Amino acid sequence: MRFFALLLATGTAVLAAPSVQTRQADEVVPDRWIVQVRGTSDIESVLAAATDLLRLRRPLEADLQYDINQDYKGFVIEANESMVRVLATLPDVLAYEPDVWMTGADGAPAEDSWKRQAASGEWAAEPTGTWGTQSSQSPAGLSSAEGGFQATAQQNVFTQSGAEWHLARLSNRPPGSTDYSFHASAGQGSVVYVMDSGIEIRQPDFGGRAFHGANFVPGEPIWDEFGHGTHVAGTVMSGQFGVAKLAEAVNIKVLNRNNQGQLSWFLAGVNWAYRDMFRTGLFGLSILNLSLGGRSNAQFNAAVNAAGRDGLIIVAAAGNDNIDARQISPANAAEVCTVGATNINDDRYLSQGGGSNFGPALNVFAPGENITSYLHTGPGVAVPWTGTSFAAPAVSGLAAYLAVLVNGQFDSRRMCEFIMELATPGIVGRPGAGSPNLMANNGIFG
Repeated sequence: MRFFALLLATGTAVLAAPSVQTRQADEVVPDRWIVQVRGTSDIESVLAAATDLLRLRRPLEADLQYDINQDYKGFVIEANESMVRVLATLPDVLAYEPDVWMTGADGAPAEDSWKRQAASGEWAAEPTGTWGTQSSQSPAGLSSAEGGFQATAQQNVFTQSGAEWHLARLSNRPPGSTDYSFHASAGQGSVVYVMDSGIEIRQPDFGGRAFHGANFVPGEPIWDEFGHGTHVAGTVMSGQFGVAKLAEAVNIKVLNRNNQGQLSWFLAGVNWAYRDMFRTGLFGLSILNLSLGGRSNAQFNAAVNAAGRDGLIIVAAAGNDNIDARQISPANAAEVCTVGATNINDDRYLSQGGGSNFGPALNVFAPGENITSYLHTGPGVAVPWTGTSFAAPAVSGLAAYLAVLVNGQFDSRRMCEFIMELATPGIVGRPGAGSPNLMANNGIFG
């Protein structure tokens, strides 16, 4: 098998003086600033020095603080621009910029998918289950009954028959199969942080393996009120639609009920995932899925690169504007595995209003058109959705699956290289200028 042959064979930007980046007025969050400081500095000391320098009557307080490692440290303050310019004269301040709105890389729902939500049932209780306080009920091994799919097992390889097309495509190099084959470990022992609109953890097919982690959206509950995050989680780890059927998912909510979020929330989410990886000790087994983004942003890229270099495997959607992904963050970050979307014919996904982004920032393509997974509206409610948001979790699930098989030995960049090595070359139609012509594959059949 090609996978096992490859398995055996594997064994800081310079920052200028503090500057402000100009954004369009409709994207900027008024009087809210992200300040990056030296990795060796103490944030409270910087805030105290700023209070003295600005001659404030009350201490300057940070709304959020980030301390990923010495490669990225910073905080968020509420202040006017003149105050921030004075603060930037402090020797520990490296850069600052206004907070901005970003979005989920949602693409387009399949026709009438939202109408079909009317068929949803009712939840029996409010969502419960906090990461770190409960253990999942994952079985020691996968059974064909889990998730309700039909499966057969042979030599530690399970085959899910009648699988959704996105799953079948990941384990078969020729097109047209409806079977999804995978190693019986199925990602057990890995965790995928879904940084998104929340997760409806009560979906029965999540098997008690989805948990609430953190919520950075003010005024909203931690659970999903839009559906994007639940759909993403289903593609990662659900029994019926998931790539890594025994992985765990942790909800980091950074998108509101309109599928929008502030950059400061995104940075807080990356910081939380990184810190939680240290809490659990799951280095090389922790994956962060980023089905979101916006225009190229130095702060966002610095944060994900710092986390990716230090053990957190990071996968991001390329975006759905049919443009070069080098214009998009975090898709253009060096330590991120960036995923473009294809349709069932293995062509790059295109639509009348856009399509999968392309270019050398991409690492791999994965199925992203009409991907069926769960919503938040009721038990078992599932609909197809389209976009790179739904290609990225297929690769996050693949990363979780592979991370277990390599015993957590890979960092973000090495895992992405491994995924590219396993991918099927030369089959993506119209991949776009500069794109790698690689279709994600789990390597189970060589």
